[in-house]
Amino acid sequence: MSSIDRNLSDRELSVVELAAQGRVDKEIARELKIQPKTVRTYWERLRQKLIAKTRTHAVTCAIAMGMIDAESACLKGRKDSSAAKGKANG
Repeated sequence: MSSIDRNLSDRELSVVELAAQGRVDKEIARELKIQPKTVRTYWERLRQKLIAKTRTHAVTCAIAMGMIDAESACLKGRKDSSAAKGKANG
């Protein structure tokens, strides 16, 4: 059985943090100024390192291991979605 690799690159950590905020691949790519295909590559690496079956599982593992802060991700994601709704209604 493989062991979990806790050594995530800065980019991998950014991808999983943005996903925890509710962002999808296109939004993550835009935020990090990379191609969506590159985001998918980071997801593959994250799943391998965290021994995760899905992206959701990878985010859950990262939170459980203290790699990202769940509370700040939730608050940030809620703030971002409120701003987007305001733009759409404005």
